Amino acid sequence: MRRMIGVLLAIAGVCAATSALGGEQAYKTGDIVAFFKQQKELTATRGICVGSDEDCAAADLKDHSRAFDLRINFEKNSAILSEAARGNLIEFSVALNDPALSSLTFAIDGFTDASGGVDGNLKLSQRRAQSVAAFLRTMGVKDEKLIARGWGESNFRSEDALDPLNRRVETRILR
Repeated sequence: MRRMIGVLLAIAGVCAATSALGGEQAYKTGDIVAFFKQQKELTATRGICVGSDEDCAAADLKDHSRAFDLRINFEKNSAILSEAARGNLIEFSVALNDPALSSLTFAIDGFTDASGGVDGNLKLSQRRAQSVAAFLRTMGVKDEKLIARGWGESNFRSEDALDPLNRRVETRILR
């Protein structure tokens, strides 16, 4: 197991350097673990949401401070992971397998820009979330730790509804 983690860290280092050169942000495992440990502590003290599960999830999406933006961006009308995206996800998978985060379940939330139809964008965002979750599973993250959700063209990151920044995946603690 230690050898596998060592290999993953080496791969992550190479991919992180590649992704940094490609213009996408590369993350460090320790930073990811620290972010979610802090969110875990805050979640324990938050109030109860009154409403349906969908209403509460939608309200949670508006609080960007609770989401970890994976910086997994996609080409228009695509759910295919780039090399840079894979580099970030390798690092992210090491963090999700950290003992400090072992009891947590994570939402993998996919989004689109507004360039397609509403129904098509909802399906595309779900495929993006599933693509990320599937890759994380190949890196040893347990299936029960990941809930892939598509949100379509909701909750833009950029005020320009067609900005590529809106074609992304974020993650947050569900429970």
